[in-house]
Amino acid sequence: FTSTRDMTSVEGTNDYSIVSKLSAAAAGYFKDEFLAEFVEKQRRRASLVNWGYYLRFKSLEATFEKFVKHFCDKKDEKFQILSVGAGFDTTFFNVSQYGDNFKFFEVDLPSNVKRKTCLIQNSEKCCKVLQNPRFSSDGILSENFTLFACDLANQVEFKQKLANLGFDFQLPTVILSECVITYMDEKDSTNLIKFLGSNLKHAAFCVYEQIRPHDGFGQFMVAHFLKMLSPIKGVLLYPSTSAQRARYLSSGWERCSTLTLTEVYNSLPAQEKQRLLGIEPFDEFEEFILASSHYLVVCSTVGDCCPLLDRLASSAEEEILAPVSTLPVEVVNLDNIARFGQGVACYQGFVFVIGGFGVDNGNHRRLPQLLRVDLAAPDPAVTCTTGPVFGRMYPGVAVDQERGRVVVSGGRLGPAVGLEDILEIDCKTESGDGEALAWSLPGGRWRHCSVIVGGHLVIVGGCGVEGAKDDVLALDMRTGQWLEPVLLGESVFSGSGVVWGEKVIYSGGWSPDGVLGGVKTIVIKDDKIVVKSLEVKITPRFSHTSHVIGDQLVVVGGVGLSDIPPVEVFNLITGEVTRTELPASVGGELLMIHNHGSVVVGEHMYLVGGGGNCFSFGNHYNKTFRINLSQLLS
Repeated sequence: FTSTRDMTSVEGTNDYSIVSKLSAAAAGYFKDEFLAEFVEKQRRRASLVNWGYYLRFKSLEATFEKFVKHFCDKKDEKFQILSVGAGFDTTFFNVSQYGDNFKFFEVDLPSNVKRKTCLIQNSEKCCKVLQNPRFSSDGILSENFTLFACDLANQVEFKQKLANLGFDFQLPTVILSECVITYMDEKDSTNLIKFLGSNLKHAAFCVYEQIRPHDGFGQFMVAHFLKMLSPIKGVLLYPSTSAQRARYLSSGWERCSTLTLTEVYNSLPAQEKQRLLGIEPFDEFEEFILASSHYLVVCSTVGDCCPLLDRLASSAEEEILAPVSTLPVEVVNLDNIARFGQGVACYQGFVFVIGGFGVDNGNHRRLPQLLRVDLAAPDPAVTCTTGPVFGRMYPGVAVDQERGRVVVSGGRLGPAVGLEDILEIDCKTESGDGEALAWSLPGGRWRHCSVIVGGHLVIVGGCGVEGAKDDVLALDMRTGQWLEPVLLGESVFSGSGVVWGEKVIYSGGWSPDGVLGGVKTIVIKDDKIVVKSLEVKITPRFSHTSHVIGDQLVVVGGVGLSDIPPVEVFNLITGEVTRTELPASVGGELLMIHNHGSVVVGEHMYLVGGGGNCFSFGNHYNKTFRINLSQLLS
């Protein structure tokens, strides 16, 4: 679109995409019998990538395909479909099942057109769908499908080629663009949007691309594409749903709506969500929500297509939030702590880090480590004890302040292998393998909350091989007896619990209904578990941490429904709440506050570890950061 090198790099994203689509389809996420015709060697992608491409499929099913089906239902009325930058996309072959009253036009880079033409010509399955096709080095001509090459930045040439190929600018036209416009120079992409909006009398334009480049995940995403020599140029100028709508409305389109992939997921029926979980082991919910909140479909219409927009799901108007201040954050130089999904505990200034996922001798893996850090020391050093028993992710970690013990419960080896053991670590010694207690959880469990209050180890929610948990458990640490469990009414995991006096305050979490913002108290009274819901609500989030400092509940980090949730400080007596936000980066170091731990030592709160597998962009591991408590609580 701008240079030969840029074109080659963008073609590389097409090759990756088609292989990923086939991976998701082959695994059973959706059906597309034509994808295999365009992939030389099938590869199995990670489950997170499969989930992402499933949502991409569902987002276009909820937008583009609804327009197509509407016009196909009008069997006697002709219409057109135009796919710009189609790559090896199979849309034509799949929508052909809906009707035959349309002509499909595809335009792409010359080399992609040449390759796709050869693949279609050599595919008996594809050729059966074409009506009287003629193949050449310039593309494909047929009665129902035309494939040709053109530089989309040259609208004069584009219009002339369309006209020569029989494209009718007066007919209703449904246009599809998947991750194409964003790779073009902004001037060229805006001119293309204006060209389509002004030259087509009745049209719907569905565009799939990225948004939200400024938070930690967004910066990581932008840097990935830059590293791949295929920079996403539009996202910095049109970073939000409202900015995207304004762009199209100012470029000749009469109406416009947007739909993020997070909203697509939230709209799925409960039965479909449960089906997804049963396809293959999956446990990367944070990165799934983060990735889906950074992609959207923009649907713009003109002419007779405008009323059809009301039939589509769309984003709610973005809430205009009062501006909040950004907390000053420092980077703490500590070696060997970078990891995510670890357990973190603190006892008298000593921080204990159990397991997690990180880098060991150049390999990304579960870390069989117990780290001890004296953060109260002027020059904190990290000591490491290794052992297989510590090689776990998402364990429950609680501190028995009276006995000076860290209690580690459960965790997982993999998404299909949960642990049920309970370990004790002596906080007063500098070595040891962790003592396995005689008690164990009633089944493997991870992503649960665990705290110790009144001599009881309290366990809230979590995940198991059979699904999410909906219970509260309590183990009497003096007798080894489990109390009668209490059901919450909904399954939940990755919430946060903290002790306030004789109560546990549990907030947020992920449930089948979505990301939660509720707050509950849990009390052990007369050997019974008592759970109450409070009226106070946090900004919905999961994979966050929380602390009680005095009579204030501090909620930090996590993954929310769209923007990164703010740091919230609730006065537990008056109900007053203040909000601040964390920077997306500090001194060039990205700050992604999920899958992390946090501890309060002296005058500071330390953010320990965190990050994750950022979709197909690679892994991110946080540095250690700290926040001054006086600035946090003021």
